[in-house]
Amino acid sequence: SRYEVTISAPEEFLIASTGVKIDSTLGNDGKILHKIVQYGVHDFAWGAVRDIVFQKDQYERKDGTIVTKNGFIQKNNEQYSGRNFDAVKNSLSFFEEYVAPYPYESITFIDVPKNSGTIASMEYPTLFTFKTSEFSPLERHTPEETIIHEFSHQYFYGIVANNEVYEAWLDEGFANYFTSKILDKYYPPRYAYFDFFGYYPIKGALFLEIAEIPLVYTLSDFLVPAITTSLKYY
Repeated sequence: SRYEVTISAPEEFLIASTGVKIDSTLGNDGKILHKIVQYGVHDFAWGAVRDIVFQKDQYERKDGTIVTKNGFIQKNNEQYSGRNFDAVKNSLSFFEEYVAPYPYESITFIDVPKNSGTIASMEYPTLFTFKTSEFSPLERHTPEETIIHEFSHQYFYGIVANNEVYEAWLDEGFANYFTSKILDKYYPPRYAYFDFFGYYPIKGALFLEIAEIPLVYTLSDFLVPAITTSLKYY
């Protein structure tokens, strides 16, 4: 479909959405009218955000055309901004080289608050969300893993348009596969710091970990081979 959307929002809100903003004008009620267009997608998502850092950058495809990267970053996570943009750049580059060039003009990514619940780690056409952990050294691949995974959904389910409700195994399988390939190509090996038992499938040990706060932790770090996560979930 071709979406043509107009959103009226108070001036203090930024609009993060699927598609490309083609105009912003002041309405008679003092609100801003945002006009947004996107072709060739099967859904449209948007959010109104404030008290957030907005940054953008560009990725140049091999044919010289440009993809605009729109980042909405929580103020207390601004130190990770460069890594966020790099993860998107690496994803664009990998897919262009091995699958197909990203076909849209923009990609928007939103760092949501830690208490956002189910809106974190979600994919929509030309837009996805993620959240940043309190403890995010590069060797843990966070938030890179989530960013790359959600970007991969731009192709699977997005461009190939499989039904992600009835065939969730399909797009999630492809997204996990490409995430592991991109991490392996661009990033150092993964290490587990405090969640050793959460990564290594030791029978009877999973109860020792609750979310990101393990009840038992190690004093060292452990190399986590790429196959380990797959074996754990298998």
